[in-house]
Amino acid sequence: MKKHTWLGLALLLLAALMAVPAAGVLFGTETQVTTNPAGQYNPAIWGDHIVWDDYRNGNWDIYQYDLGTGTETSVCTDPVDQSNHPAIWGNHIIWVKNGTDINLYDISTGTKSSICTEPAYRWSPGIYEDRIVWQDGRNGIGDIYLYNIGTGTETQVTTNTANQLSPAIWGDHIVWQDTRNDDGDIYLYDLGTGTETPVCTDPAGQWNPVIWGDRIVWQDYRNGNWDIYLYDLGTGTETPVCTEHRDQDNPAIWGDYIVWQDYRNLNWDIYLYDICSGTEMPVCTDLAGQWRPAIWENRIVWQDTRNNYPDIYLFEIAAPTELDATVDLKPDTLRLRNKDHTITAFIELPAGADPAEIDASSCRLDSLPIEAGEPSEVGDYDGDGVSDLMVTFDLCTAVPGTLDRRAILSLFRTVKVGRTFVDVAVTVSGEMNDGTPFSGEDTIRIRV
Repeated sequence: MKKHTWLGLALLLLAALMAVPAAGVLFGTETQVTTNPAGQYNPAIWGDHIVWDDYRNGNWDIYQYDLGTGTETSVCTDPVDQSNHPAIWGNHIIWVKNGTDINLYDISTGTKSSICTEPAYRWSPGIYEDRIVWQDGRNGIGDIYLYNIGTGTETQVTTNTANQLSPAIWGDHIVWQDTRNDDGDIYLYDLGTGTETPVCTDPAGQWNPVIWGDRIVWQDYRNGNWDIYLYDLGTGTETPVCTEHRDQDNPAIWGDYIVWQDYRNLNWDIYLYDICSGTEMPVCTDLAGQWRPAIWENRIVWQDTRNNYPDIYLFEIAAPTELDATVDLKPDTLRLRNKDHTITAFIELPAGADPAEIDASSCRLDSLPIEAGEPSEVGDYDGDGVSDLMVTFDLCTAVPGTLDRRAILSLFRTVKVGRTFVDVAVTVSGEMNDGTPFSGEDTIRIRV
């Protein structure tokens, strides 16, 4: 086959691989939070507090669990239904009572109050600091309303004659699902400027938006099934997060982490995408169903039916354990009088870890990052039957300017000083593609 044909196939393969998020392993601990057989649904989390809808008393109530004390308590068990996806921020828990009233509970004081009782259907409350938003039917359609806990004032946010649904809030930004174009679109309102802006108006449906900082995430039907999409307000860019061939629903976001429920395995599972690393990881793929994930920092909660009725489960993401690498540095002796100031590291990993999965761009020689364009290649360079990654560092490009003796020696930890040489300890570190860190050390001699 001609060379240019091979090149074309290689480019096509590369493009296909770039379109699929890198797979990774999520390190952490899974815990069952609730055990009552009546069923617990729709969890939300903030800090040590998890809240949910609970049916143990024959109607919908609100319960919470304190991870710090390990105690479960009822928030509201009035005889009418308390349901509709409770939300929490700090000490404040909110929910809809009997389908109409927005209720507020203060964890610190144990006091409960109603902040909106005008007769109307209400749904999907959300909260950020002292601001509460919800979907309100008092005008015969779905509008978005805002309540400020500090000032006690209520404001109508949207006035369009179509339905505005499922609001979420972060800072001055409120996002929602909007039907003014006959399908579900994503719109945003800026409380600081008083302006309303469309975020995504693709002709297919966009539902269930969530927001964290400048990042807006939703489920999107443009590819013929529900996928997860991300829009960055800071850069004005839209990005597909997960476009697996089956449905991905009900996203949630915190920082660099996006979580959702996923049907790729023919039952609902929980998956996570790390925006920073571009890595997708399963959180829970138990054969039973997992729905409605929520996230706060490194804690993910969801409702889970593995015990034949819905329970609340928790996964706490842990930092991956660092891999102890074996590093061989060449040359063994670096002569400063030579013009070549390159150091090549040969990195071997413990059994079960593949050096081909090292993110070469993350490699560092003590404090020096690898320079773009420096070579890296996997092979068995020492002939011991174990693959290693070769990474080359050029001190001249890593440290601009004249590389005199003091500049070189200041980079490393001194082990031994002789009349014409200094032995230094050099650490090579980096990350695997799934974010797992590694490091290893070797000693080289610098002729001065």
